[in-house]
Amino acid sequence: MATATGEGNILAADAEVAALERCLKVLKTAKSDTEIFAALLLITKLARAETMTSEDRGKIFKAVGFQFINRLLNTESVPEDCDQHMFQSLALTLLACFSTDPNLAHHPELLAKIPFLSETILIPRLSTSDVSVHEKAMISDAYDILQAVATSEGGRKRLCEEVSESLVIVIKEQILGHDRSLSILSSLLYHNSDDIWMFHSDLLNGLFQKLAVDFHQFQDAEKFKTFELLTSLLSVTSTVPAAVPDWAVRIRDTISGVLRNKLGEDHRDVCLQLAATMLHHYGATWVLQGHQQDEKFFPLLVNLASIEVRMILETMNQEKQLSKAAVLCCCFAILERCIQLMVCNTEEINLGGDVIYQLHTVLTAAFGAATYHLKSVTKEQFIDPVVVSCLRALFMWLAEETAQLKSDVIELLPLLIDFWSRDSLHGDLEAMDVSSLTSHSLEDNSKEIDLPSNVFYHQLREDLIQLFLPGLCHLTAEKESRDVVLHNQGFSMLVSYTNHLLEKKTLDAGSPAVETSIITLSNIFLNVILQDPSFVRESDESGNLLLILSSELKSSVNRSQTSLLHIGLVFVSLLRIKPVVKEFEGTVQDAVVRIGSLLADVLRSKPGQLEPTLMRKH
Repeated sequence: MATATGEGNILAADAEVAALERCLKVLKTAKSDTEIFAALLLITKLARAETMTSEDRGKIFKAVGFQFINRLLNTESVPEDCDQHMFQSLALTLLACFSTDPNLAHHPELLAKIPFLSETILIPRLSTSDVSVHEKAMISDAYDILQAVATSEGGRKRLCEEVSESLVIVIKEQILGHDRSLSILSSLLYHNSDDIWMFHSDLLNGLFQKLAVDFHQFQDAEKFKTFELLTSLLSVTSTVPAAVPDWAVRIRDTISGVLRNKLGEDHRDVCLQLAATMLHHYGATWVLQGHQQDEKFFPLLVNLASIEVRMILETMNQEKQLSKAAVLCCCFAILERCIQLMVCNTEEINLGGDVIYQLHTVLTAAFGAATYHLKSVTKEQFIDPVVVSCLRALFMWLAEETAQLKSDVIELLPLLIDFWSRDSLHGDLEAMDVSSLTSHSLEDNSKEIDLPSNVFYHQLREDLIQLFLPGLCHLTAEKESRDVVLHNQGFSMLVSYTNHLLEKKTLDAGSPAVETSIITLSNIFLNVILQDPSFVRESDESGNLLLILSSELKSSVNRSQTSLLHIGLVFVSLLRIKPVVKEFEGTVQDAVVRIGSLLADVLRSKPGQLEPTLMRKH
């Protein structure tokens, strides 16, 4: 049976090849448009076949040529009793066939048809009657071509300029093809966010305003369809208006109202995902925009995200947890941002003591579930989006609260240190912007990551270390947790990371984030040096740290005065208990001179001229 099927496929393929050769021969020898037209009708079927190779499509393209396709597009007169779009439909079918080949999809002649394609997808809006079969075929082919063009950077730039307006109109008016318009617009927002906002900011703001109004007004299933539409568009764009626009405020108010109602699981999930997306784009500003009029929104959001985390991690099996991964990532993203808001915007948020106590209780329970979940995670799963978002939120929590869950966190320390110490932190990591790396942005990327060597993996790990440093500063101040860090090679990992930060030759080498990390690292080292001098005296890594810091003090030119003073303090503390290797005495002496110069500058400074410290005291 299998043999018969295989022979049948071979015979069918041979028949297609023979038919193609006949059509190509007709096209080359045709003496009239009628003969060409007849051959093209068969070719459009052959060109869509899965067995058609790129080489075969190239032959068809060469035989037909754009000159004849242009004539088909521009011909207005059609035979009597035929659809007025018959020739244009045939032309678009041919172009759609050609566009399946990447080389032909970006041909200048095909790209020149983009304005016509833009008009084509608007046919349902302009038509005074029902859309005909030929028109539906044209619209479908137009979308096929546009999607093929959107696979290249150059093609997307052309689409941003020439098709965005039509895509938005189709989506706003929900006419035929709106789902495909949404797919293409999402691709443009994801890959070319800056370009499309630069060319069409008013258009996009109008779209989001329209969707936000619909979202607010609909009181049926359409409300949650709009929810999903907003989330799908806003979650892929990296660019949004700098100031919180009216539509963002309206979305906030609507989410606040919806969350007060009894919701089904699917509706609650969509609400949390949209809230996480808005927090990602606008942070505290979005939450605080209407806080005085609606003080319950912020506590409600924290409570619901915390409860959802516990429900997923404590009551669902692994299969169900996997199905809820996107929601779980969004919940952790909400908790991360909300903790940051409570710490950095204390006066604006102005929560009462009872509310703060209640939030502390639900957050403790949520992170209790999170730490329990992390204990079952393997080293290979640390790149998983859920684990990443969980760690980000947990580290934000530990920066402020280490008294709760201390034993659970201490139990996790060996696994965390091992993850960061698997291979040395080195290489040029400037290819990615870690500040924009949020939990819900990881979902599509994680499957393509090669753990041992991928730049994304290194950058991800570095970002997590930066987030954990404040909590680690607290933990190394106490003996039990400090002993675990030192026993599991944590000191060596921190020395390597310090060396990496000080050696970075990227544009962000002197950024506030890097400077803050250096200061926090200095405080961690001081915790160890002052409270475990015997460890420091016997550790080879402390000698390496002394040389790293002396080299930085000797040659640094773009480091802030504050971070250099912290480095100098660690350096001097190390000198008290760690002998200097003779061959490096010169470097160490130069570093001491630099410290003296720094202190002299500080003493000469007038009050108010010193740099503000870059971090809160730990």
